[in-house]
Amino acid sequence: MSSTTGGRRPATRTRMIDPQRLALPLLAFALTAAGLFLLIGGDDGAAAPPVGLDTVVAIANVPAGTSGTDLAGLVEVRTIAETARASGALASVDEVGDGVLVAGLVPGQQVLASSFADDVVDALGPDLVAISVRLEAQRWSGPYRLTGEEVTVHQVDGEGTRILAAKVRIIDVASADVVDPRSEQIISLAVPQSTAGAIIAAAAQDALWLVGA
Repeated sequence: MSSTTGGRRPATRTRMIDPQRLALPLLAFALTAAGLFLLIGGDDGAAAPPVGLDTVVAIANVPAGTSGTDLAGLVEVRTIAETARASGALASVDEVGDGVLVAGLVPGQQVLASSFADDVVDALGPDLVAISVRLEAQRWSGPYRLTGEEVTVHQVDGEGTRILAAKVRIIDVASADVVDPRSEQIISLAVPQSTAGAIIAAAAQDALWLVGA
């Protein structure tokens, strides 16, 4: 005979699930899913591109004193990661003004608004003034060919030789390749303000010489 009464099955006990036991696995699953979503950058499976900003950079060596109008072909616009972009970097070549470079540029260097000054003297630093002196070619063309821009200014007279200023920048001069060695030329120099008077006086006495720095 069956041990059940009236043909009914014995009642089944329902096992209760403790919510606290599910909390930790669910949290771990949620964190894993969130991390995976950030890694792949969304449902298309492609990584999110880094944020980039247009930035003007040099593509060649550019010497200090170069005019902004002469930078065509020496700089280009590249996309730079926002975190790597320097403060004050130019975003367009059109932002390059008519000033001159304060310091030289090397390939890959970002061009900043502060890279420019109004004129060559300002670009060379404070306390400098521009003067013009008349010199025979032999007094300047040799060192100019050798150094390009920087010279030491000497006074040579009956009292001997003495330095009036060092590391003086030649701002403007005729090309040394086309100058007659016997001719005189007007040379523009950026000199410390404190030495400007002495240099002008030495030039007036025909006692000024420029020597390669």
